[in-house]
Amino acid sequence: MEIDPTKLYMMPLIMGAQYNKDPLPRISYPQSENVVVQYKTAYEAARELVPDCYFVDEDPTVTVVFGYHSGLEFLAGNGYALAAFQISARFNGEANQIEGDYIPALDGPPDADYPTVTRDDVKINNLWMGKEGRIYFGSPTESDIGLVMNVIEALKALEVVKIERALHFKGSAVLRFDQSHRLT
Repeated sequence: MEIDPTKLYMMPLIMGAQYNKDPLPRISYPQSENVVVQYKTAYEAARELVPDCYFVDEDPTVTVVFGYHSGLEFLAGNGYALAAFQISARFNGEANQIEGDYIPALDGPPDADYPTVTRDDVKINNLWMGKEGRIYFGSPTESDIGLVMNVIEALKALEVVKIERALHFKGSAVLRFDQSHRLT
């Protein structure tokens, strides 16, 4: 597959270029439902998954997200399920200082070889919050869950020290590629 550097590609790549890079698009996710659990974990385990250009606090927070997004224009109105996790981190660069969440790349190098910040505009229509939650992974095999196996193995290494909160929300989002940029 030949990649045109003036175009923006999204997964799955087989769909080809979907947008021009100039101007960068805003991509609408009209229907989104997410279940989220946040917990404190051990510093050492989190530090192993975060690149050296980020700082990890002594009691880092892990955010586990299971989501379903539907009504997507770039998938002909269809949707997809997502399983991901993030680790709280700070970036202290020459021009940018920012606190946020780092999303580990578990199947090789990160998507970008430099720190970036992304922006999503999220509208929450329904929100349920709890102070308790439980994370249970069981013993799935790769034939059971496929590519998500990397995520499960990494999460198993991030000990649950204390559950902070559990959320379930429905809403919509706009991915603001036009507001994403490299951190320096």
